[in-house]
Amino acid sequence: MTKHLILLWFYSMVINHAIGQREGDAWIMGYATSINPHNSVLELDFESGNLAIKRLLGELSFTLETCSTICDDEGNPLIWTNGMLIRGRGFQMIEDTISYVPDDLANMKPSFWNWWYSDNDYAFGFPIPNGAIILPDPGDLSQSYVIYCFAEDDVRVGTFTVFKWLSAKIKHHKDDTFDLIYKDIPFGAENVEFQYPIKAVRHANGRDWWLYSFIRNTESYQLTLLDPTGLHDKGLVNPGIHIPNGAGLATISPQGNYLAIGFAIWGNDDQHVFFFDIDRCSGALAFKDSFSLATQLWPGFGFSASEKFLYTSSEYNYLWQFDMDANDIGASRVLVGEYDGFVQGSFSTKFGPIMQTPDGRLYVVPTSGSNEYLHVIDRPDEPGTACKLRQHAINLTVPQGRSAPNIPNYRLGPIDGSPCDTLEINNLATSRWRWEVDEPNDPLTIRFTDLSFYEPDTWEWDFDDDQDSDIPSPIHTFPDYGLYHVCQTVENQYQRDSTCQWIELMPNVSVDDPRYVPFSITPNPFTNELSITHRAAGFTTGDVIITDLQGTEVLNTGRIPLPITLELDNLPVGMYICTVREADGRMTSMKVVKWE
Repeated sequence: MTKHLILLWFYSMVINHAIGQREGDAWIMGYATSINPHNSVLELDFESGNLAIKRLLGELSFTLETCSTICDDEGNPLIWTNGMLIRGRGFQMIEDTISYVPDDLANMKPSFWNWWYSDNDYAFGFPIPNGAIILPDPGDLSQSYVIYCFAEDDVRVGTFTVFKWLSAKIKHHKDDTFDLIYKDIPFGAENVEFQYPIKAVRHANGRDWWLYSFIRNTESYQLTLLDPTGLHDKGLVNPGIHIPNGAGLATISPQGNYLAIGFAIWGNDDQHVFFFDIDRCSGALAFKDSFSLATQLWPGFGFSASEKFLYTSSEYNYLWQFDMDANDIGASRVLVGEYDGFVQGSFSTKFGPIMQTPDGRLYVVPTSGSNEYLHVIDRPDEPGTACKLRQHAINLTVPQGRSAPNIPNYRLGPIDGSPCDTLEINNLATSRWRWEVDEPNDPLTIRFTDLSFYEPDTWEWDFDDDQDSDIPSPIHTFPDYGLYHVCQTVENQYQRDSTCQWIELMPNVSVDDPRYVPFSITPNPFTNELSITHRAAGFTTGDVIITDLQGTEVLNTGRIPLPITLELDNLPVGMYICTVREADGRMTSMKVVKWE
């Protein structure tokens, strides 16, 4: 055992980090400062295995319910859309107008695009959940397809309806410039009433993609194949069940086995939920089960990482867990949370869309617009209330518009040995994990959560204390406080891969104790980014002020969520004082050094 008794700061260092398949590591959402100087577009960064929130103060876009992002192979945001425009790295406008038609007032058909465009030159984004998705070009990874809805006024239902899906193609150059190859090209059926969500899953060959969109009040869904030669309409397919006339959301499970979709039925108090098995070879959906709940517009869905449990809400007030292995999925429901009444100003924080994220957690978005909070399900694979729902646990400190970015799982590989496994693409087992104190009153017992992908079949853990484990997500009690170098190794027939992190275990100290140091600032010295983490492993808010050694203030963030990663590219090389001022006025100051 190599134990280090330096009890200064928590820090983490990952070695032998897997490169590639990180296109979904960061998600863009929020409102630009152009409408309010206190706003900010946010980057939800999952690179480390834990959520870090970054403010993108130079970004001028807005997102409502329609939003999607794709990252480069380093996990940095590359292209994002709100359904009305396309933007890219470096805060570039790639295309300022997509899915546009002018007003047709003679026929009383206002433009959906104009409806959501402000006279002050703000394209707010479309309010259609899952109304866009961005996918890599299987034939040229320097290119991306942006898929988005086209909607028009529908007098029959008194609102806008999606009548077709459009695509744009973007070329990204090594100098970080972009070319728009084309835009607004329709694919698949037109002039039919689509349900709002469009979802995608990796083909069983490990390269291509299947896209799904359901047709209202029919026994049909549209199936589209994306391969190296482009988008191909595979027709309208019968899923084995009638799709009702309503509005809803959908999600695909992490391992690509299931699609869940729910509909709030027009003129009905019911919310119908349908499950389908996915054949990733043919793209076919096969009806699996269904049930009804009390209605809710935009019911969110999220699967646990193992696909054992599904989560959704009803009446905005109740969050349910369903057992996907049960003979009757609907009858297996367990109430895991009831809205606690928390409000932000005049905004409630009731349960809405659910983000299924790379850190293995589920994030529940409140239904009220311009809300600043997120709920978190920390342990989705645990049964019942052990899933650990924490309501309004994350204060973003800036508003966002019910955004739950539509991001597919890029970490699905081929189905080895299937008839579609024809491209000699192998599932190279890749290690990734995170850790947390299992219970607050026992700081020596740590819960390790496996986030590895590409189908490992063996796990090895070295806890740096002469103990080990061979299960994917162990709970381990260390013998004493200190610094431990913990390593996970995963393996399958194609690859053996390891990642290691330093973790520091410290006794609980009262906040009134003079030894209490609430924050970690890493790395120190730093180059371009400085991460500020709360020692309690939770979320809080505060102000970060950086001054030079003469006391001149060079940065004052105002009130922001913590933990956070600050982009400090323009800060000159030198030594600074970084002060974190908590909401209750307590301050923590540390020297930090920026170097080249």
